[in-house]
Amino acid sequence: MASATGTQPTNEADANSTAPNPRMRACCQCSRIARGHCTICGIATYCSRDCCIANWTIHKKECSCLAIIESEGPNAKPYNAINRNIFLHRRSEKETYQLLIDCFRLRLEDEYRLDGNAMTGSVYDKARTSVRAFRDFIKKAAQVQDFFPPW
Repeated sequence: MASATGTQPTNEADANSTAPNPRMRACCQCSRIARGHCTICGIATYCSRDCCIANWTIHKKECSCLAIIESEGPNAKPYNAINRNIFLHRRSEKETYQLLIDCFRLRLEDEYRLDGNAMTGSVYDKARTSVRAFRDFIKKAAQVQDFFPPW
């Protein structure tokens, strides 16, 4: 059976608090701030051993699949890094911005083609370039805690 590797919350206030930020890791069982993770897959997070045990009947169905993905090697690592919010952290600044530009272009085109929305400040909004829209995209990404590497 999977178990939480983190420690018990240190006080009653910590035990009852929920994750204030959607990107902050929350307990899979009760949504409190997670203190540990499943020792099998390493992805499911828990605030205590009790929550880990209580969630096992639900989590065991996906746990083995997640563990396989975790151990499959380089092809699976991007998915795990995204899940852990560290996808950009092991990359150079140049590579990071290349990925962000690619993501921006995909988002820009998807919004226009699928939703019919022309992102403000983009070429789809009859601007000469999409620099303004890209800057807005970066500002929005920067609002997510620990999204960008510390460089």
